[in-house]
Amino acid sequence: MVRATRDFHHFLIKLLVFGPFSSLLTIPSAQVAELYPLIGRRRHDRAGSLSGGEQRIVELARALLLDPLLVLMDEPSIGLAPQASRQVFDGIAAMRQAGRTVLLVEQNARSGLAVADHGVVLEAGVVQHEGTGAQLLADPEVARLYLGVAATSGLRPASRGGTDSAAGT
Repeated sequence: MVRATRDFHHFLIKLLVFGPFSSLLTIPSAQVAELYPLIGRRRHDRAGSLSGGEQRIVELARALLLDPLLVLMDEPSIGLAPQASRQVFDGIAAMRQAGRTVLLVEQNARSGLAVADHGVVLEAGVVQHEGTGAQLLADPEVARLYLGVAATSGLRPASRGGTDSAAGT
């Protein structure tokens, strides 16, 4: 089942980006390939051969091809290496700068809030803090409770391996 899904995903990407249906896309595939060079470089590779980070980049690129007004993302950095996670958040920032609305649910609160115009910190489904991404990143209580920053020293302890919790848009 997983192999069949990966094969279909690979087929669908090729069909949409480079096939007969490419004229239906709002944004030309060359423009997306320019934003994400990986798309052009790896377009002939099987989807199953891509790393987790590369697969997320393909997901972002696929979303951009249809030029949506709203992109919903649930934990796009989960399980990714730090470099791949940075690439994903760079892609989210690019979407935002292009005028798209991104509704992001992200366990990496620091990265999520860094790209957010507006952020909401939830705990057990209850809103605990709300404000701009910058305000929440600068809030000492948010930093102490959710970002792993020592309240008195301002020093960051070692990473806790993705235990942050935030939602941003």
